Amino acid sequence: SGNANAGILVSNPSATNTLIEGNVIGLNAAGTATVGNGGAGVAITSTGANHRVLSNSISGNTGLGIDLGDDGATANNGATSSSVAGQGVDYPVLSQANLVGTTLTLAGYVGSAPGQATFANARVEFFLADGSGSGKTYLGFLTTDANGNYSGSLTVAGVVDTDQITATATLSSVGTSEFATAFNVNATPTDIAPNIFTVAENTDTTGGYTVGTLATTDPDSGDTFTYSITGGTDAAKFSI
Repeated sequence: SGNANAGILVSNPSATNTLIEGNVIGLNAAGTATVGNGGAGVAITSTGANHRVLSNSISGNTGLGIDLGDDGATANNGATSSSVAGQGVDYPVLSQANLVGTTLTLAGYVGSAPGQATFANARVEFFLADGSGSGKTYLGFLTTDANGNYSGSLTVAGVVDTDQITATATLSSVGTSEFATAFNVNATPTDIAPNIFTVAENTDTTGGYTVGTLATTDPDSGDTFTYSITGGTDAAKFSI
């Protein structure tokens, strides 16, 4: 940390199999204060195979957390290539990050669209994102299916609804992507209150009758709620 340029640079075009794992990059050793680098946290300009960046804490750098090509963000294109920096592994796209207690349920894909087999069996590592979208706190990983999609849950600590999640994808024998676009954590709404309504026997409801009012609280501002009536032979007699 504290370098004028990148924190770690992998530049030798003939280099292969570099492993950058378990480091603190852009912070002090305790991970409690910013000691940012003047460039990317990790810059990979080598076109060699299998440069992997795994389970690090990367935050507070002037450039990207991980930069393939050391030239700014690289768009996904659905392919890898032995002629580009880091072999051009696409970053993950997150479509779900739902938090219930200490269970974080995640879903998405690796590539330029869902269902790209190029990214089958990729290791997708998840992180709490810092303010610039780099992965500051490692949370765990999932593995993509045969079509490059992923879904599953991690047990996490210290994650709240105001956090954002980012991720990387690592393909065996190929390399590691840049960080994903940060995605908002969605916390579970408070249960509907009240749960039970009663109507006195023989109440005249021919002109309509208000049974009660539903209320739901969600810690995520801007979310909307959809209610439905299910079950029972009399369900059709009620509306919301």
